[in-house]
Amino acid sequence: MPQTTIILGAGASADFGMPLGSALYEHALRQLRSFYSEITDIQRNDPFFDLNKCRAWAAQNSFRDCLFNTLTTEKGFDPKRVKSLVALMGSAPAYSIDTLAMENPEHLGLCRAMVAELITAGVRKQIRFDEGEGREVWNFELRSVRAGADVAPNWIHLLASMMRNTLQADPSHQFRFISFNYDRIVEMTLGKIWKLPTRSLGKFDDVVAFTYPHGKISWEVNSSEQSSFKPLQSEIVFAHNKDDLTSFETAISFLDEADVIIALGFHFAPENVRSLSLGRRAMGKRLIYQNYANNRGLDERVGRLGVVDPRKFSGSIADAIVQGELGELPV
Repeated sequence: MPQTTIILGAGASADFGMPLGSALYEHALRQLRSFYSEITDIQRNDPFFDLNKCRAWAAQNSFRDCLFNTLTTEKGFDPKRVKSLVALMGSAPAYSIDTLAMENPEHLGLCRAMVAELITAGVRKQIRFDEGEGREVWNFELRSVRAGADVAPNWIHLLASMMRNTLQADPSHQFRFISFNYDRIVEMTLGKIWKLPTRSLGKFDDVVAFTYPHGKISWEVNSSEQSSFKPLQSEIVFAHNKDDLTSFETAISFLDEADVIIALGFHFAPENVRSLSLGRRAMGKRLIYQNYANNRGLDERVGRLGVVDPRKFSGSIADAIVQGELGELPV
C-alpha cells in the first residue's frame, strides 16, 4: 500500500498556542521559582507548617497543586527538591526538560508531572464554553486559528482536505504520523474532522495511525460546562539520549514503510534523528520538510542526513498546503 509518513514537532502545535521546547523550559522555571518562594514564605510564617493549610493554598492553582501532590509522600512534604531543581534548571546547559530529566534522573518524576500539567494547561486554554450554543468549543478544532491579532487557516483542516483528495484517487493510501508532541491535538482534531465529509473516506483507524515516541498525555473530560483534565503523567517518556529505544519501534516501522516522509514543525534534533535512524531510513524516499523561519541550521541538519534532493518549503504549514507543497487540495 502507498504510505505517507508525517513527522510532527513542537512547531506543529505552535499555531494552537502551545509552547516550543525552550519556551516550555523557561515557563516551567518561572513557575518553579514562584512556587518555592511562596511555599518558603508560608513555612517561615508558620512554625508548625500546617500541611492542610498548604494543601488548600496549593489547590488554588493547578500547577501548584500538581507540584504539591508530587512532592508530598508518607514522610510529609519536602520543598527542598524544588529548590534543587530550580538551581539545576537555572544553570544547566539544557534547553529541553526532556534532556534535563534524562541527565538528572533524581528529578524524573517531578519533571514528568510538571510537563504534564503545563501541556494540559495549554490545551485547557483552547477550550471555551459557548453559551449561545450551550456547548464547549475546542478552538483548535475550528476552521481558523487566532495567533495573537492574526487569523490563519487551521492547517489540520487543510491537511484533512489534502488527505481526502489523495484517498479519492487511491483508496488504499495510508497515512502514518510520528508525533514528538505530548498534546495529541492533531490526532484528536483530525479524528473529529474525519467524520464530517459527505463522502465516506473509510474508518479513521483503518487509514490513519499515530505513534508518540516520547509519550503522550491522555485526559478525562467531565460533563460539566467547563472541561476538567486529569493528565496521565505515566504516559510521558523522556526518551532523549536513551539507549533503550523501545518507544521508537513503531515510529521506525512507519518510516520503513513510507513512500513519502513529510516533517512539519520538526527540529531534526540530533538525538531524535539518531533514535529514528532517519538518515538511513529516508534514503531513496521523498523527504519534504518545513523551515518556517528559513533557519540555516535546520537546512544544514537536513543536509547531513544524506537524502538526495530533500524538498524544503518556507512559511506556515497552512501556507504550504494551500500552495500545493504537500499535495493538491480538491477543486
